[in-house]
Amino acid sequence: MNKIKKTIVVYNEIAATYAKTFEKPSEHIDEFLKFIPRNGRILDTGCGLDVDAKYIQERGFALTVIDLSKKMLETAKNYAPLVKFKSLYYRKLIFPSNSFNGALSSFSIIHIPKKEVLATLKDFHKILKKEGTLYLSFQEGNSQEIFIDSPIQNNKKLFLNVFLQKK
Repeated sequence: MNKIKKTIVVYNEIAATYAKTFEKPSEHIDEFLKFIPRNGRILDTGCGLDVDAKYIQERGFALTVIDLSKKMLETAKNYAPLVKFKSLYYRKLIFPSNSFNGALSSFSIIHIPKKEVLATLKDFHKILKKEGTLYLSFQEGNSQEIFIDSPIQNNKKLFLNVFLQKK
């Protein structure tokens, strides 16, 4: 089983507990939303249980949410029932060019292997409108690809691509 599939299996297993643990929107979500025009379209990739979707939806933005974890998507639908949810890998974005005013990848790009990051960023560029905004958040640490204990269950391992080198 590859790194991504192993990670999806873990997220499916921990979805219910994850929902009880992470209840606040992403830290800098309001700064991101300032760059999106009123009623703008946003793509949330690797959404998890998607507290962000509920927060964004309540502020009047059109939102499409994708994730590969079916259990996370089921949980997310309870938080934001009016949002469009799709089971889709954000490395294979099927949206037309210039579809979105913004794309949000809050701690989800960290699950993509380093060799796929550049292609992923190019895909984001393609689907974003000319003045589109991309929100990325990363895990800090020594730059490496590793399996770590999930934040919910220590015996469940998640693939993690650490981007930032500690100083």
